[in-house]
Amino acid sequence: MSPAGSGRASAAILHDGLGQELTGVALMLRGLGSRVKERCPDAMDSINEIVALVNQSIENARSLARGLLPVRTETGGLVSALKELASRSRDLYGMEVNFRAEVWPALHLDETDASHLYRIAQEALTNSARHGHATLVDLFLLVSRSTFLLYITDNGEGFHLPTSPYTGMGLKIMKYRAGMIGAKFEIAPNEPRGTWFALRGNNH
Repeated sequence: MSPAGSGRASAAILHDGLGQELTGVALMLRGLGSRVKERCPDAMDSINEIVALVNQSIENARSLARGLLPVRTETGGLVSALKELASRSRDLYGMEVNFRAEVWPALHLDETDASHLYRIAQEALTNSARHGHATLVDLFLLVSRSTFLLYITDNGEGFHLPTSPYTGMGLKIMKYRAGMIGAKFEIAPNEPRGTWFALRGNNH
């Protein structure tokens, strides 16, 4: 495997594997904390400390994943990376993931900014699978001379207000990444069911 391919694989393991597992541990600890608070309130300080340490580990894993750029010009750039993400998501989540790209004349984002776009798509697919329980996702990248659009739709349970810290953090990270590249991020219910995500920005 090439260094770029190895880097993308490592980033996927950190984000989709370790990060998700640590998030599950944090959520279970919070659930345990609710029960312990009623029966043994003196133990809450220790539980909160453990939750804080797990949350810090989650952020460390995400920081490492962000540091491994998944988009490399020499391996086909963003289009190639998104195509690989769609294929890997099919294997990882068992969803049907369709990817289509219309790029003309070219996407003028550097590798770092293009990697932010990739991470937003990755988080959207994770949300579709883990929270929306979708079975079908369409991923579309449209690039014109002056703008770009990343549009993702799924047939899941639809968009709801965040009901868990992870769900809320995932959306905040997506919006943060969009802001880093000067793009507008939107999420809303899809019709007749599911969710759509859109990211619009200037291609310069």
